[in-house]
Amino acid sequence: MPAQLNCAVLHSLVDQVECFTRERIKTIENKTDSSYVVDWCLDKTGNLYIVAMNNTKKDMQFLVIRGYDDKNNKIFLSSRNVRLKPQTIDTKVISGVPTYLKNLQVEIVQNKSIPSFVVDWCLNKQGNLYIVGINNSERDDNLWVKIEGYDQKGQKIWLGSRNFRVRKRTIDTCVVNNIPAYVKKVNVSVLPEQDGVKIQEKLFDRERRKLYIIITNFGNDKNIKIQVNGFDANGKLVYKTVYNAIAKSNIVGAHTINISNSKVERVEINVK
Repeated sequence: MPAQLNCAVLHSLVDQVECFTRERIKTIENKTDSSYVVDWCLDKTGNLYIVAMNNTKKDMQFLVIRGYDDKNNKIFLSSRNVRLKPQTIDTKVISGVPTYLKNLQVEIVQNKSIPSFVVDWCLNKQGNLYIVGINNSERDDNLWVKIEGYDQKGQKIWLGSRNFRVRKRTIDTCVVNNIPAYVKKVNVSVLPEQDGVKIQEKLFDRERRKLYIIITNFGNDKNIKIQVNGFDANGKLVYKTVYNAIAKSNIVGAHTINISNSKVERVEINVK
């Protein structure tokens, strides 16, 4: 009897193992000439488990992580440089992922044959702007990031910038804090490196009486004088001033000028 009982128990265990195997293990259908994320899982302590496959000849892969709230609003953004041996599948664990996220999306970024570019960005309700960028160059570099801010109606009302330091041939994430609360949407782009001092863009916010100027300087520190002329609704010159801007070496800078004259409807600038 004991032998028969043990045999019955053994058969029961085998059935359980076979059932578990059928339900929990599956063969991955491979994709040729690409790297991709197979699956991921976030546990209650903030550990993100990622299974990825690398079919390319490069061992370094760029990973981007997007987090969403219960209304499917993107509220979190991060990135990782993941080393995967060519022609293999592997599991990576990333710690410190916020547990308040209700949904996650994880993907390997397909690289582009350009020196540097912005992969994605995300502005949360606290005014924190997450930016993910890639530097494909052969040197550690500052990505000259221009940030355009829009109101609820889609009108451009704000300009900002960030010197985003990214190591060569890597992906990275930066956070720009204190984006104004009245900015509801942003657009982020990388400005090209151009010799000398360049005024990349200007914007006059009539409601808040602020003039924003984006300046890049691919050279030594330089002080520049900017002539600012303000015109009323009839095109009459009603405001005039000179703004001294310090353009530091090899960076992008966002400058803000308060326009006190309430009659100004349009602004023109010239470098003296």
